[in-house]
Amino acid sequence: MIEEILPPGTVAADTAGEHPQELLFAGERALIRDAVEERRREFATVRVCAHRALAALGRAAEPVLSGRRGEPLWPAGTVGSLTHCEGYRGAALASADRWRSLGIDAEPHLPLPPGVTRGIASAAERERLRELARRHPGTRWDRLLFSAKES
Repeated sequence: MIEEILPPGTVAADTAGEHPQELLFAGERALIRDAVEERRREFATVRVCAHRALAALGRAAEPVLSGRRGEPLWPAGTVGSLTHCEGYRGAALASADRWRSLGIDAEPHLPLPPGVTRGIASAAERERLRELARRHPGTRWDRLLFSAKES
């Protein structure tokens, strides 16, 4: 699904299912050793998507470890992004020769939980969200802004 909106020169792999943790590299499994089961399943599936996207980019599969803040550490020469929400996991990658960075995010088309909009949007952005909601009430503009900032 995600490949439909990505720019030329990028690759993606996604799934609505789950991939087993046994498909992870040992270093990746170590990162989730103490995580709850739901987090382990989510992590494994999105990392397998990353491995498949690496293959689509013509790169050998290798571990996608995490940095200090949990960000994915991509192989040298690669930029990418991971996303996950209920029922969807995906990875998008590109060559760092072509792109400086790449960001994706998948979100359900639902209102943000109470208080989140105030935490992610400036006063001017919140006013614009109200205006957009009046003009186009069928779109969850708060969630769209959140997703854009996540990306």
